[in-house]
Amino acid sequence: MSYELGIQYTEEPIVLDMLPIPLLSEEQLASFNSQEDESHFLYPEIGSRSFINLLNGKQTAYENWCTVQNGLYRYKLSQSNGNWVKFVLREYLACRVVWG
Repeated sequence: MSYELGIQYTEEPIVLDMLPIPLLSEEQLASFNSQEDESHFLYPEIGSRSFINLLNGKQTAYENWCTVQNGLYRYKLSQSNGNWVKFVLREYLACRVVWG
């Protein structure tokens, strides 16, 4: 959130989920990989890295998966339905963090 949107949180998140991908059902995995709510797209904070990249047509992690290292780390974030970030480590551990 800080890198892409310039938002820093000092309070605890309202949701912190971490589960190994092999333990997720097909429905859970599809939900994790899908958009949270495609009907409520919001633009990123004006001036943030995500906003500038979105305007320039570059890859952005805002509502899309951004692969940092293939097979090792990918993430996406949004501000619809609260501020949230999802990330996957080594295509094994799925994580989701939501702030209100």
